[in-house]
Amino acid sequence: MNKKKFLEELEKRLIILDETEKQDILNEYKDIINEKVKHGKTEEEAIADFGSIDELVKEILGAYKINPDYLKNKQTNSEKAKEIINNSEDLIKTGAKKLADFTRNIINDIKQSDITVETIFEIIIKAVLLLFGFVILRIPFWIIEGLGLEILDMIFYPFDKILVFIWSVIIGVLYLTTCIIIAFLVFKRYFYSNSKPKDNISEIKKEKINIKDQVEKKQNKNNNNSTIMIILKVILVCFFLIPLFLSNFGLTIALVVLGFLLYKGLNVISLIIVLLGLITIFGCIGSFINNILRNRIKFNFISLIIGIALFVTGCLLVVDSAIKIDYYNDIPHYSYVPKTIVYNEEIDEKTYIYGNDEIEIVIDNTLEDGKIDIEVTYYDDFIAINKRNHTEKRNDDIYITTRLRNNSIGKLLDIMVAKLKENKIYNYGYFFKPEIRVFANEKTINLIKEG
Repeated sequence: MNKKKFLEELEKRLIILDETEKQDILNEYKDIINEKVKHGKTEEEAIADFGSIDELVKEILGAYKINPDYLKNKQTNSEKAKEIINNSEDLIKTGAKKLADFTRNIINDIKQSDITVETIFEIIIKAVLLLFGFVILRIPFWIIEGLGLEILDMIFYPFDKILVFIWSVIIGVLYLTTCIIIAFLVFKRYFYSNSKPKDNISEIKKEKINIKDQVEKKQNKNNNNSTIMIILKVILVCFFLIPLFLSNFGLTIALVVLGFLLYKGLNVISLIIVLLGLITIFGCIGSFINNILRNRIKFNFISLIIGIALFVTGCLLVVDSAIKIDYYNDIPHYSYVPKTIVYNEEIDEKTYIYGNDEIEIVIDNTLEDGKIDIEVTYYDDFIAINKRNHTEKRNDDIYITTRLRNNSIGKLLDIMVAKLKENKIYNYGYFFKPEIRVFANEKTINLIKEG
């Protein structure tokens, strides 16, 4: 094993350590190997003096009071993951078998019924045309959604994300509702049998037809209707009822969050009214679909009107509150001051630098050839910075990544609440976006590319 492979393997084994500590250890062993090579040893002989890399890693991790067997635990988790995958495959096979049996039963029902080939192709053609119609119908909804997103994207973080999500849910549910109504109108006549049992019975008595044959015929018709209804009900449940339920579930969680903000002293009554209106509207639509599944055509227009009234009233109140708010494309001046860290790197080939945001490349001719300085300015109270090097083929990649501090969301929430009470909104996204500047001389800068 040469020096490069040894250091790469050691870096993988020490991934649990802090980046700074890990780099110190790697540099230390790199210097030891270089020193032994200077005294006549080969890289392989110098590395062999360290003994088994497993024992070396255990010794290093033990010095940091870290369980040296964490890699074994990691392997155990990997084995558990394989077991889950195998169980998932068995579940898929079982599901496929049940689906095949279900399909086989439907085919048998169709064979036993008096359904005609014309009816089958009629349903298929209508379904295909309906799908094309839904694609065309999506265009105006897509335009309306896009216009709304363009407007909402101008709002500062994190309010833009929240409002974009709510707007997308509203447009999506309206589109689904329209599709439900159209699909119901198209396939309405397949939901119910046009036969009239009482009339049939009287006709049987009058014409003295064999009752047993007549009952079997009606049973076949019922099987035919049942098969079609099952398919349509599955479509309604999977593509309409479940999305409505998940939307209302998400809106309910948002309602709980707004209730918490109201408890914290923030005036969010208008937003609560908006959510109550949406929940009521979606509930009415879901109830309508549920009635369809139960073979009942019943729609609660009163609840729908109440929901629309709540939604419109809430939106007007939100607009009124938004007009009174001052917006600042900056962060509030608190005790949080930015921290700057500089990474000194040596490069001799094309290097790609990856960051969470735009990277500024600055010419600094005071630096030597092949050397760069990566300056990262960030708010240490909210995020932590990690640097990782990765070499692949002829490229040397440098990744500057971030992770949230444990209490960063709590701090942000306190700041937001305090400032909203003053009718002020700031661009809090700056707390989580580091500024990255790369310094190099004119010769070296040609090797740097932004990833």
